[in-house]
Amino acid sequence: MDATAEAADRVGVASAVTPKATSTPPGAGTRTLKIGKSVFYNERITTSDSGVVQVLLVDGSTFTVGPRSSLLIDKFVYNPHKARAR
Repeated sequence: MDATAEAADRVGVASAVTPKATSTPPGAGTRTLKIGKSVFYNERITTSDSGVVQVLLVDGSTFTVGPRSSLLIDKFVYNPHKARAR
């Protein structure tokens, strides 16, 4: 993924990961998710039996993925020129 496409598809960052989670960005292999790593549109986040991930979105909101879960970020609507996201 080139830098321009990466910036356009980035929806946030992993702000907390305890103790283990993986993610699969579109067109890439599965990686260990770590604090500070970017999270992208169409990325799947998967947590272990005791794993928890908190994602800080570019609009400042957050969400948490609990243990034994899998979440696909398949919709994120954000307009940086307006004060709200959907």
